[in-house]
Amino acid sequence: MVSRTLIAIILVPVSIIIVWVGFPWFTIFTTLLSVICAYELVKMAQSWGDDPVIPLALVISVGLTFSVPIIQESSTYNRALPPVIAVFSIISLLWLISRGNRRETCSKYVVSIAAGMFIGGCLSHVLLLRSISQGFEWTLFVMMVTFSMDTGALLVGKTIGNKPFAITISPSKTWEGAIAGFLIAIAISIAAVHILSLNLPFWHTFILGALIGIIGQVGDLSESKLKRIAGIKDSGKLLAGHGGLMDRLDSIIFNVIVVYYLVI
Repeated sequence: MVSRTLIAIILVPVSIIIVWVGFPWFTIFTTLLSVICAYELVKMAQSWGDDPVIPLALVISVGLTFSVPIIQESSTYNRALPPVIAVFSIISLLWLISRGNRRETCSKYVVSIAAGMFIGGCLSHVLLLRSISQGFEWTLFVMMVTFSMDTGALLVGKTIGNKPFAITISPSKTWEGAIAGFLIAIAISIAAVHILSLNLPFWHTFILGALIGIIGQVGDLSESKLKRIAGIKDSGKLLAGHGGLMDRLDSIIFNVIVVYYLVI
């Protein structure tokens, strides 16, 4: 718990500073996240029996991460690209879960493309969100609400949780923790809109917080399912006490997509 707390104390301020500084440093930072997450995902695929081409997955992930925002800005006719990429990213995730569940090996190139598409497609929306009007505030909003939701759900689940929420996917998750995370997401969403001076009506804020409270936990469960299929506890060992990078970003990358499309 001590190492987990220390890592959080260091990473949260550093992340906020990089988001505030903006481009090009934020692009470099997000691209680095893309590389690490894609690597962790293909290692999971190896654990459940597939043989992905790691360089191919990394190239696709990085390429999508920084190229989608650039392509969109180059022409108004390209604004349909991000939602198409978002849809294919979710399809890729569902396909990976399906492949792992069947424990049947598949073409190493198809698995590599799916892994790169999922990570790169999702993380490209981080750059898209940062590039809009009040992009810093909206990106910070997602971070505040998601991290508060995760922390609240974890603490409540560990202290008073006794009713399993998704025992076949993540036995440690409880209904008490899930409900607490949902309510905290709504409360922090309302508070964050005022703190960050975001122009959003109360009921829109309430609905946005509710969606974050649901979608963020769906993202968490999705990654937990991938880990369970792979037979591992954490996606990696990069962050002491936290596991891998995907363990920390599984909720927020889903929420970034939701917030981006609702805001625009």
